[in-house]
Amino acid sequence: MEEKQSFFDHLLDGLNKMIPFVVAGGILMALGFAVSGAGAMSYPEEGLGTFGQVIYQIGNKHAMGLMFLIVGGFIAQSVGGSNALLAGMVGGSIASVNGSTFLGAVISGFFAGYLVKYMEKVAIPKSLETVYNILLLPVISTAVVGLVSYYVIGIPVAFIMNSLTSVLESMQGGNLILLCAILGAMMAVDLAGPILRVAYFFGVAAVVANPGVPQVVMAAVIVGGMIPPLGMALASTIQKKKFTQEEQEAGKAAWILGLSLISEGVIPFAIRDPKRVIPACAIGSAVAGAVIAYFNTGTTVVHGGIFILPIPGAVQNPLGYVLAVVIGTVVAAGLALLLKRDVPTEAIEKITEEA
Repeated sequence: MEEKQSFFDHLLDGLNKMIPFVVAGGILMALGFAVSGAGAMSYPEEGLGTFGQVIYQIGNKHAMGLMFLIVGGFIAQSVGGSNALLAGMVGGSIASVNGSTFLGAVISGFFAGYLVKYMEKVAIPKSLETVYNILLLPVISTAVVGLVSYYVIGIPVAFIMNSLTSVLESMQGGNLILLCAILGAMMAVDLAGPILRVAYFFGVAAVVANPGVPQVVMAAVIVGGMIPPLGMALASTIQKKKFTQEEQEAGKAAWILGLSLISEGVIPFAIRDPKRVIPACAIGSAVAGAVIAYFNTGTTVVHGGIFILPIPGAVQNPLGYVLAVVIGTVVAAGLALLLKRDVPTEAIEKITEEA
């Protein structure tokens, strides 16, 4: 197995594997609400519920409910190889029931990975290698990770997660506006890099902690990630003389990418003029996040961009969502055009070729 170089590489392995579970689970839960309303959450103890209740249950328990198991397991696998997958999944599963949730799953995953990595280096007599690898290693590693997850990780991390949730829930008015503005800006400053991912998973943690409850910070994160490609798409459409032919073509694709919350659509613009494009987009995203908070616009899903709007119950106050997208896009585009050098397209192309 190729050795990864950083803590962040291992973390991203787990987080990237987790995203489809969160996205699918959140959208299915919203669909369950759309069909059965608040009754979707009341699944009967015996027999099948209504169609809406079943859809909600599939999303909540069988998709989103697996996210901690997945993130713990695949972080462990990234660190310690396939032999660490089981212990990491067990640690993540325990995190889902002892209150340590997302952070607990991450810590358990790293602990499992490094534990198995160490255990594989232990000198074992050749005659016992098969028994050790097939029986002893998985049993011992799973037992140790499980016990540590229950007795060491669970209580303090659950306290931290509950405290963070309480602080988040207590934020109203100006505090919430400032928080959402910061999260929006974080979605735009590093071209879909680690800062964006920190902001994104902060929003995801809020949704996970309160399933089915619209989260303003998640809406701010989603809209903040949409603004950079949309802002540059608008700028390259209304002021073509400031952009090369290649950038103009990238702008056409950026419309769809931005509406779909694929922030990478801004990269063709930012890599050529980062000092102007990135600040413009960050300010536009911050404004969009503030608008989201001002209108108390929340969402129960964690991805989907503009396409979550038609899902009943997915977005609280859809008008605020649309206004945030429009205002943030206009601000980002306007600042980009104000800051960008007004030089002929041919000159920009020549500069690009020389670089």
